Amino acid sequence: VLGVTFVSEGVSFALKGNPASVSSTFIGPHCKIGANCRLQESYIAEKCTLAENVTVLFSLIAENCFVGSNSVIEKGCIIGPGVTLGEGAHIPSGVFVIHKGFFWRIVASAAVRP
Repeated sequence: VLGVTFVSEGVSFALKGNPASVSSTFIGPHCKIGANCRLQESYIAEKCTLAENVTVLFSLIAENCFVGSNSVIEKGCIIGPGVTLGEGAHIPSGVFVIHKGFFWRIVASAAVRP
């Protein structure tokens, strides 16, 4: 953990594999963070699950979201409440993803589902 990072109560980190790298990030209550995740200057709201090998850069993930393994959320993204991103999702910079798979900007990734 580097920089000013806040980890809320009930957050769990994977005990197997490489530890997550967390820098200047807020992690809300009751989140689950998988092995080898990289979280940089982001906000992860309550009850989110990030599977292993997830990268989140300078973005916001709202409550009750799931991000599948090997996914990347680039700079300046907002992932709305209750969104599920499938394994290997790639969300380009500046994209808003809201519930039920509707986008503010088109995302070319079959791994994104409502």
